[in-house]
Amino acid sequence: MSPIIGIAGNQLIRATDTFQGNQVTYTPQGFVNAVQQAGGLPMILPISEPSSASSYIQKIDKLILAGGQDVSPQLYHEAPHPKLMETNLQRDHFEEALIKEALKQKKPILAVCRGMQLLNVALGGSLYQDLSLYSD
Repeated sequence: MSPIIGIAGNQLIRATDTFQGNQVTYTPQGFVNAVQQAGGLPMILPISEPSSASSYIQKIDKLILAGGQDVSPQLYHEAPHPKLMETNLQRDHFEEALIKEALKQKKPILAVCRGMQLLNVALGGSLYQDLSLYSD
């Protein structure tokens, strides 16, 4: 039986980012292709209430956290800097709950780009909101 690999999904949230008037939940096709090529069964996890994270994690064998928006500095107790790009607090809270639940259920997590940043924050770390602010 193929392992079920949950891929945390993203949303097109601006009114102009719709598909024939419908909001869209998505993940980059490359993640889906890679999971399939590795013999897994990809399952996109739509952004949901954090309370649903336990049920989602129970249904998967592994979790992938993909890239996307910046992580909201609210999660690491900082005020947003003017150079901060787009964030999605609902996504941040849901994925943070997925991380905590995956760790609790001892399920592996693969984090890419934004996913690695959020994993860092969920485990108590902080982030530079814009690297240009911290260069020499």
